[in-house]
Amino acid sequence: MEPLNIGGGNFAGRSTYAAGLGPVALVLADVNGDGALDAITANASSNNVSVLRGTGTGVLLVPQTYASGRRPSTLATSTTTDTMTWPWQTCMTEL
Repeated sequence: MEPLNIGGGNFAGRSTYAAGLGPVALVLADVNGDGALDAITANASSNNVSVLRGTGTGVLLVPQTYASGRRPSTLATSTTTDTMTWPWQTCMTEL
Protein backbone atom coordinates (compact mmCIF):
# COMPACT_ATOMS: atom_id res chain seq x y z
CA MET A 1 0.00 0.00 0.00
CA GLU A 2 1.17 3.53 -0.68
CA PRO A 3 1.95 5.85 2.22
CA LEU A 4 -1.03 7.52 3.89
CA ASN A 5 -1.37 11.29 3.39
CA ILE A 6 -1.36 12.72 6.93
CA GLY A 7 -1.69 16.37 5.84
CA GLY A 8 0.71 19.28 5.60
CA GLY A 9 2.47 17.69 2.64
CA ASN A 10 3.52 14.73 4.83
CA PHE A 11 2.97 11.01 4.45
CA ALA A 12 3.04 8.22 7.02
CA GLY A 13 5.45 5.35 6.45
CA ARG A 14 4.68 2.65 3.92
CA SER A 15 2.87 -0.47 5.14
CA THR A 16 3.01 -3.96 3.67
CA TYR A 17 0.07 -6.37 3.89
CA ALA A 18 -0.10 -10.08 3.11
CA ALA A 19 -2.87 -11.43 0.91
CA GLY A 20 -2.99 -14.79 -0.82
CA LEU A 21 -0.35 -16.21 -3.16
CA GLY A 22 0.02 -14.49 -6.51
CA PRO A 23 -2.39 -11.56 -6.14
CA VAL A 24 -3.31 -10.37 -9.64
CA ALA A 25 -6.22 -7.99 -9.03
CA LEU A 26 -7.12 -5.44 -6.36
CA VAL A 27 -10.41 -3.67 -5.65
CA LEU A 28 -11.08 -1.11 -2.92
CA ALA A 29 -14.66 -0.96 -1.64
CA ASP A 30 -16.55 -0.62 1.63
CA VAL A 31 -17.63 -4.26 1.77
CA ASN A 32 -19.05 -4.30 5.30
CA GLY A 33 -20.82 -0.93 5.34
CA ASP A 34 -18.73 0.67 8.09
CA GLY A 35 -17.67 3.64 5.95
CA ALA A 36 -14.03 2.52 5.65
CA LEU A 37 -12.46 1.22 2.43
CA ASP A 38 -11.56 -2.47 2.43
CA ALA A 39 -9.14 -4.21 0.06
CA ILE A 40 -10.11 -7.31 -1.95
CA THR A 41 -7.48 -9.28 -3.86
CA ALA A 42 -7.83 -12.09 -6.39
CA ASN A 43 -5.04 -14.58 -5.68
CA ALA A 44 -4.29 -16.68 -8.76
CA SER A 45 -1.68 -18.98 -7.22
CA SER A 46 -3.71 -19.88 -4.11
CA ASN A 47 -7.12 -20.05 -5.86
CA ASN A 48 -8.82 -17.72 -3.41
CA VAL A 49 -9.91 -14.16 -2.71
CA SER A 50 -8.65 -12.18 0.29
CA VAL A 51 -10.63 -9.45 2.04
CA LEU A 52 -8.60 -7.07 4.19
CA ARG A 53 -11.01 -4.90 6.15
CA GLY A 54 -10.02 -1.28 6.58
CA THR A 55 -10.18 0.53 9.91
CA GLY A 56 -10.71 3.99 8.44
CA THR A 57 -7.31 5.11 9.73
CA GLY A 58 -5.20 3.81 6.85
CA VAL A 59 -4.74 0.38 8.46
CA LEU A 60 -5.96 -2.94 7.06
CA LEU A 61 -6.78 -5.91 9.29
CA VAL A 62 -5.59 -9.51 8.86
CA PRO A 63 -7.03 -10.93 5.62
CA GLN A 64 -9.99 -13.27 5.52
CA THR A 65 -9.72 -15.69 2.60
CA TYR A 66 -12.49 -17.28 0.60
CA ALA A 67 -12.17 -20.12 -1.89
CA SER A 68 -12.67 -19.22 -5.53
CA GLY A 69 -12.59 -20.94 -8.86
CA ARG A 70 -9.32 -21.84 -10.53
CA ARG A 71 -6.89 -18.90 -10.79
CA PRO A 72 -9.15 -15.87 -10.24
CA SER A 73 -7.88 -13.00 -12.38
CA THR A 74 -10.23 -10.01 -12.15
CA LEU A 75 -12.55 -8.46 -9.59
CA ALA A 76 -15.49 -6.09 -9.74
CA THR A 77 -17.77 -4.80 -6.98
CA SER A 78 -21.22 -3.28 -6.90
CA THR A 79 -23.67 -2.19 -4.26
CA THR A 80 -27.23 -3.29 -3.78
CA THR A 81 -30.23 -1.82 -2.00
CA ASP A 82 -31.61 -5.27 -1.17
CA THR A 83 -31.73 -5.19 2.64
CA MET A 84 -31.91 -8.98 2.85
CA THR A 85 -28.36 -9.43 1.55
CA TRP A 86 -24.93 -7.93 2.10
CA PRO A 87 -24.67 -4.32 0.85
CA TRP A 88 -21.96 -5.39 -1.61
CA GLN A 89 -21.27 -8.07 -4.14
CA THR A 90 -18.00 -9.18 -5.68
CA CYS A 91 -17.61 -10.86 -9.06
CA MET A 92 -14.48 -12.55 -10.33
CA THR A 93 -13.35 -14.33 -13.45
CA GLU A 94 -10.95 -17.22 -13.95
CA LEU A 95 -7.87 -17.34 -16.17
